[in-house]
Amino acid sequence: MKKFKLENKIAFILGGSGLIGRSVSRLLAEAGAKVLILDNNKRSSLKVLDDIKKIESGSDYYNFDCTKLDHVEKNLKKIISKFSVPDV
Repeated sequence: MKKFKLENKIAFILGGSGLIGRSVSRLLAEAGAKVLILDNNKRSSLKVLDDIKKIESGSDYYNFDCTKLDHVEKNLKKIISKFSVPDV
C-alpha cells in the first residue's frame, strides 16, 4: 500500500541527481508523480532519469544551474511553459 499518492502531479526536483535528490526523485516517482530533474550534471541526471522512467515514464530532465542567479527566473519561466506549474 502506498503511503501517499501523487498520480497526475508534477514534481520539480532541484538537484535531482544528487545524493538526496536521487532518493527524493525515486520516491516521488514511486508515488506516481511525473518527476522533472533540474540539475546541471547531465550524465548523473540521465542515469537517475533512466532509473525512474522505469517507474514513471512521464519523467524528464532539464539542464538547470541555480548558481547563475541572473538566469534563474528566465529558465524557470521556460521550464514552466514547457512542463506546466509543478505541484511539488
